[in-house]
Amino acid sequence: MRGPVIAGTDGSPAALRAVEWAAEEAVFRRAPLVIAHAIPRWAVDIPVNQSPEDDERARIMLAEAVSMSWARRDGLEVTTEILDGRPEEALAERAADAQLLVVGSRGGGELASLLMGSTSRALTARPPCPTVVVRESSAHGEVVVEITGAHGQDPVLAFAFEEAALREAPLRAVHPWSHPKRRGHDDDLPEERRLLTDVLAGWRGAFPDVAVVQDLPHDRHRERLLVEASERAAMVVVGAHGWPVGLSTPASHTLLRRAHCPVAVVAR
Repeated sequence: MRGPVIAGTDGSPAALRAVEWAAEEAVFRRAPLVIAHAIPRWAVDIPVNQSPEDDERARIMLAEAVSMSWARRDGLEVTTEILDGRPEEALAERAADAQLLVVGSRGGGELASLLMGSTSRALTARPPCPTVVVRESSAHGEVVVEITGAHGQDPVLAFAFEEAALREAPLRAVHPWSHPKRRGHDDDLPEERRLLTDVLAGWRGAFPDVAVVQDLPHDRHRERLLVEASERAAMVVVGAHGWPVGLSTPASHTLLRRAHCPVAVVAR
């Protein structure tokens, strides 16, 4: 049996949007949904001053999230968990056997810095499972995946094709290239076209029902291209190390801050 979809929440509007998106994804995957909230109880081996009210607030927060997840989703199996520890560490540990970890891009507490703080960069650089950051939710549209040609991108492509198949959506494979164009050459990118075709060949065979669009834009600003592609997408899929120096770069943060749809980060 495959693992659950896990949604982290801190009760903020952004986190609740992520919970709602995670519920829809759990329905797509026919998977149980676990809604989790983390309470830091220790700091450098010193207990953090907590009170019973903290757990009560967490239970109320989780009950609200469950109510939202059940709306219009009859039959969805939903459970809640209160985790001990910093959110990025506790969620990473809990998601070790999950199909998917879903978080909001901004929140009201510790989770607010999930993608902007140093500890959260470790989570996106080494996600325990495919990790989806929900800034804006879009149920419809194509699935966009960046093709880098780098070694080890198969898990990224597997996730992207699976998402497209689950949603019965087309897949847009984007392979940016930036070397100078040669004047007078109509087809200036045979190597890039061949790379993209070769990378996709096996996956087309494994997912014959997924319509694939090959996109080879000439632009050195990859994050800008993906932000533009996200305007018509249900999801953008990138590798945790699909950028020149990993997903913790300022350029990749541009995508996470400005994307118009959820961004999935998959370990290579």
